[in-house]
Amino acid sequence: TSEYLMGKVAVNTIFVQSDGTVDTRTETNDWTTPKKSAVITGVTQAMAWWAARNPAANLTFVYNYSAITTGYEPINRPSADEAFWIAQVMGKLGYTEADYSDRVFRYNNDMRSANSADWSFTIFMVDSEVDLDGEFPDGFFAYAYLGGPFIVMTYDNGGYTIGEIAPVTAHETGHIFYALDEYAASNCTTAQTAGYLNGPNTNCENGGSPVACIMRGQTGPYYIPAVCQYT
Repeated sequence: TSEYLMGKVAVNTIFVQSDGTVDTRTETNDWTTPKKSAVITGVTQAMAWWAARNPAANLTFVYNYSAITTGYEPINRPSADEAFWIAQVMGKLGYTEADYSDRVFRYNNDMRSANSADWSFTIFMVDSEVDLDGEFPDGFFAYAYLGGPFIVMTYDNGGYTIGEIAPVTAHETGHIFYALDEYAASNCTTAQTAGYLNGPNTNCENGGSPVACIMRGQTGPYYIPAVCQYT
């Protein structure tokens, strides 16, 4: 549901909140209207950023938002535990496939159809306002699966804070459409290939070209703005 970044894209943001029925609830400030508004602004800015990089792609976006509770407290669990709370969240939306990723995939496809879009992906926004570092216990705070079907982000974006949600979302959206990480710490290599065009990761910092790009990490490329031809 996210093969090539062009045309109309349905962006589905789910605000995830614990109800305390499985884990002790620590994020007790709730998804208030101001918090949701900050997320919505950042997400829409990130999509507008991509649209502006290449007008010939005719990118447009339609946004869907929902708030779903889970018995788990996601921010207090390692990222590897995502299966527990994502499966529960998607179950509340009516999706019951055995594999939680399949639940998200079918949801994406349904939202694509409902919005007459070409593509669709989901952002799970985990509340972390009370959490000290805005990260999961294993250090993750924003990640996506190559080609989708979803992104997981925390409200605080780790050390980036909510104020930098737009560049973080822009980077993760690159992954949704098969763009590879290009920063050295990702252990990228120039031999990697990905995407509809199976392009090589030639701008990887580990031996590749030194071109500024949104996929090289940090927030600077967002503000330049910079997308390399390899991405």
